[in-house]
Amino acid sequence: ASSSEYTIGRSSLVADVVGVSPGRSVIRRDLRARKRCGSRRNSRGPRPLSRRASPVAPIVVVARLDARGPDGENVRRVLSAENGWPVPRYFGACGRIIIEEYVGLPLSDYYDKSWIQRVKIASSLLNAAYLFTFKNNMFGFYLTDISADNIAVDDENVAKFIDLENIIIVDKNISQEDEPKEWQKIHNTIHFDCPNCFAFSSKDICNHYLSDHNYYAICQLLLNSGNENQFPGGFLHDIPTNIVQQYPDIEDLLQQCAVPRSTKSRIFFGQRLKVLLDMILDEPQHEYNVK
Repeated sequence: ASSSEYTIGRSSLVADVVGVSPGRSVIRRDLRARKRCGSRRNSRGPRPLSRRASPVAPIVVVARLDARGPDGENVRRVLSAENGWPVPRYFGACGRIIIEEYVGLPLSDYYDKSWIQRVKIASSLLNAAYLFTFKNNMFGFYLTDISADNIAVDDENVAKFIDLENIIIVDKNISQEDEPKEWQKIHNTIHFDCPNCFAFSSKDICNHYLSDHNYYAICQLLLNSGNENQFPGGFLHDIPTNIVQQYPDIEDLLQQCAVPRSTKSRIFFGQRLKVLLDMILDEPQHEYNVK
């Protein structure tokens, strides 16, 4: 059996997994948070197009402790709200204190909101998965600590990612001589059916130009109703009966976005799910008797 490196989400562990049989895993601690996959350009990290400071706006800001350094500064300037990324506006830092926009309440506060409101938020989460994966032509950004505590929702029901400290950065345009063997294939994250765990391989993500990791994280941890979900029944729990009748694919797409049963990737099912949710949002709500 081959050896792979797997990070077990919120417990901040890395496992060298030999095979898949029980008792065959060796666990070691890994304190790395932001990981840059190896390439000549990526050794310097992503660079911002400009170094303009965000103008101070008359809004509430929040200060929080966070890891910081040149890499973190560059990541926040590249992944800026001003450039259309689903993150809070970043104002600066002093030592280990970061000053950023207060977006709103955490995602967990919306679990019991109306179903149609949760659909709006879920659509924005899937849009975020697309943006972090595809928006930047030079780098892919894969979030490795996606949780309800690290996501806030603004007053337009758009989810914003408030913690970018746990992230894998993949250089999409490495030279041919640097390309790993599997580089041109889409990386499909292996699913481990275990309660309250979120496993992924940073090595596998780095060895492919494109990974389904962001869709895997969003769909498995937030939208799907499986064992790994932080929300009982999934964030889109209690789908109205008339919605299921009108859109019979919705539950299947939720499931396949998390754990595909075909050769198609989570990206395919995630994008189809996003289209379907947007179709629901475009319809007059009274037609579905949905609050």
